[in-house]
Amino acid sequence: MSADQNEMQVAAEGSTTANLSLEQDMSGKSAKGDVQVAKSVMESCLKQGLVELCKEKPSDPVRWLAHWLLENNPNQPKVIPPVTAVGSENSYSR
Repeated sequence: MSADQNEMQVAAEGSTTANLSLEQDMSGKSAKGDVQVAKSVMESCLKQGLVELCKEKPSDPVRWLAHWLLENNPNQPKVIPPVTAVGSENSYSR
């Protein structure tokens, strides 16, 4: 086994350990269901982004995908601007 292959194997084993620790919460109970839900949401969003990336073919794909993910974050709260009556003064604009 070459040094590079050995390093990759050690890295893979480390990520497996990290994944196992992610699946347990502070009380020691398995949070595998929560991890699966998070994975499915992330995979869905990432797949959509990658499809859009292939359609756009930008010159800087990594930056484009990062911007797309920020703009299309499903957990980002939607901000609705306040409704004001026509012709009324906004007391906050003074």
